[in-house]
Amino acid sequence: MEFKLSLTKKEKLSKDIYGFWFRSEKGKIDFKAGQFLEWTLDHKNPDSRGVKRFFTISSSPSEDEVLLTTKIIEKPSSFKKTLKSLNPGDIILAKGPYGEFILPEDKKKSLAFIAGGIGVTPFRSIVKYLIDTNESRDIILFYGANLKEEIVFQDIFEEAKERFNLKVIYSLKEAPENWKGERGYIDGDMVKRNMEDIKKFIFYVSGPEPMVHATSKELMRVKVRGKRIKHDYFPGYDGI
Repeated sequence: MEFKLSLTKKEKLSKDIYGFWFRSEKGKIDFKAGQFLEWTLDHKNPDSRGVKRFFTISSSPSEDEVLLTTKIIEKPSSFKKTLKSLNPGDIILAKGPYGEFILPEDKKKSLAFIAGGIGVTPFRSIVKYLIDTNESRDIILFYGANLKEEIVFQDIFEEAKERFNLKVIYSLKEAPENWKGERGYIDGDMVKRNMEDIKKFIFYVSGPEPMVHATSKELMRVKVRGKRIKHDYFPGYDGI
């Protein structure tokens, strides 16, 4: 389906990460937590990447508005430059939803989410949905970022830790001396030492394309079968 969405609010979530809340003229959009939309933003003089992008829906199906969260660097594409300049009431078009990066129907399955940087967006959607529907799942979230200040949606994950015992492992590439979490990239050894039985989990890996491929190889190195790994990567990002 195609939707016309109007911006209601934009917020700066960290140094380079922004959230954009949109409302559909047709009411709530029907989608599953973890899915994505194709977004079209017409603008003057688009660069070679054009006027379309695929972004995961960061909001939950239980929320009234649609949240698009993305990283916008100092010299962004023409699309992101235009997106950042939108004002409340401005329109963006969307099509979808798409994707199978969603919860399994079997609620008894143990799930491991691995997020690299902006790859945390589908997990915000899923965890918020579980909170709002009061649904309990066995989930461990590994969340890697460059800096502590780049971690977003921590309030959602902390609430879930209390509501249904979500386990969260944060790892920083550049950690301060007093940092009590993990350090460096999320690799197979880090995953193994934070789990009692790695073989019982289904893994969801989301982030920049190089990170997703590298993490998947690491999981297979520690004997996770490929069919137990689901992927969701973000083109155009080199690091986390």
